[in-house]
Amino acid sequence: MTGGETALAPASTAKTQLPVEILVPLDIDQLAEAFKKFEEFKSRLLKPEDYQKIGSKQFIKKSGWRKWALATSASDRLLSQERIPPTGKDSEGSFHYRLVAEAYHQSTGRSTIGTAIASSREKTNWAHEEHDVYTLAHTRAKNRAIADLVGGGEVSAEEVSPEPDTPKPNNAASSWHVTTDAAADQVRQEPIFHKTATVGTVTIDDQHSEYAFVPEADLRADVAPISSFLEKKIVSAMREKHSYSFDYTIDVVDGRLRAVLVRGSLEPDRFKELIDAVGWAFAKAAETKPVGGSS
Repeated sequence: MTGGETALAPASTAKTQLPVEILVPLDIDQLAEAFKKFEEFKSRLLKPEDYQKIGSKQFIKKSGWRKWALATSASDRLLSQERIPPTGKDSEGSFHYRLVAEAYHQSTGRSTIGTAIASSREKTNWAHEEHDVYTLAHTRAKNRAIADLVGGGEVSAEEVSPEPDTPKPNNAASSWHVTTDAAADQVRQEPIFHKTATVGTVTIDDQHSEYAFVPEADLRADVAPISSFLEKKIVSAMREKHSYSFDYTIDVVDGRLRAVLVRGSLEPDRFKELIDAVGWAFAKAAETKPVGGSS
């Protein structure tokens, strides 16, 4: 034996017989009750804003999984994070984040790991690209960990990437369920007020979470209250902030505003904020001369 070699113990010729053990589930009745509670939790405590409709399916969003973590006393923590490349962008002009999160239950000692990646190539109109890509990876990792820990067995909304971004034409009303022409056939309508005056109507399609804000007066779309205030400062800002759950289209024909179409689950406070802004914009647009002074 040379000096660089290490002696190995001879392999044992005796075979060790390991006991055969089948993993069996816990008490079936208890499991059935637990899953029943999970379904009841979704139906009673999750609100429309806790879901995101992608395609024909509803997926639980970050807010829903955080509620479930709170309900089960689960905690989470970030284990690692990595940006690839470390700075700048790769040869294809993109970058991505890889995050690993852990969800754990202190009293039982159970824990699960969630790993997620988000790439800047997933969208073309990030509001704050660096921050938003990191946040998406962070949300996905924690959602995965929590879902696995509680046995939800569901994919979160942030896991499902919407269709790749395509430029939205300014008049894309044909792709909406709620429309200006079919407003009378929709679910319900409410007046839009500015102070005490009625300045329009909002048609609400609850089934598809869509709204058509229709002005009462004949308005041009290029006046400042519509183009600068309502579109840029209100609905465009809302889409940037809630890119997964909010969208809009300004329905314009021959320069005239037909409607402002909005899609998304709006909480009461958020809806009031929007309808108040629309009412102000419609009222002021009726008083404002269009760009260039033409009528």
